[in-house]
Amino acid sequence: MKTEMTDRDKKLLVFLALFVIVVGIGYWGIYPMVKDILHYNTEITEEQNLKETNELKIAGLPLLEKENESMEEEIRKAKEDYYPMMTSDEIDKLFTGMALDYNLYAYKMDIRMEEEEAVIEPYVYSEKKYKLKEEEAMEEEALSDIVPSTGIYAVQVSMRLGSDSEEDLQSFINDLSYDDRRHLIKEYSWEDNSRNVISLKSNGAYDLEVEYEKILNITIDIYMCQE
Repeated sequence: MKTEMTDRDKKLLVFLALFVIVVGIGYWGIYPMVKDILHYNTEITEEQNLKETNELKIAGLPLLEKENESMEEEIRKAKEDYYPMMTSDEIDKLFTGMALDYNLYAYKMDIRMEEEEAVIEPYVYSEKKYKLKEEEAMEEEALSDIVPSTGIYAVQVSMRLGSDSEEDLQSFINDLSYDDRRHLIKEYSWEDNSRNVISLKSNGAYDLEVEYEKILNITIDIYMCQE
């Protein structure tokens, strides 16, 4: 039996063949190109956004540099009043030298150095302390995990000083009190170490002389700051 194709069948086959070709070209040719174009468009958009962000950063760089310089200057000025980092021997030499400058006798010196950084608390009635209390009340949980690094170390210096002049001892305390360097006079006390000295004269008489000496026991906390 012989079947002949009609014109309609031939047209349908041609249409199907063209359809398969078009689909094949679209799927294996055009679709990957469109996909790549979309991918590149996304990358271009991201790069443009990054470029705009960098341009904004560059535009704001001079201001940031100025602020940074200002902050560094403030830090430098804040550190000026602190003692430099010293060993116990250097601290001993410093305060022994100070005692000698006031004509004092340094009978005893005890230096206790802390290994960990000092926690500097503001004065209890100061405005800064009041503001800190408000912040802690508002952000108690957030602040509980924050342990700021100060770079400041406290050293306790206890001295026993003597002099035959109470004025020299008092000048030593006064000058420490007015000194701008970061230290705190924690306590001090006075002792009278005067004694009677009896000497025998050539004529057999005794001579009584009073050797006056005042003793100052003082404890100072000094604060050293890292460079």
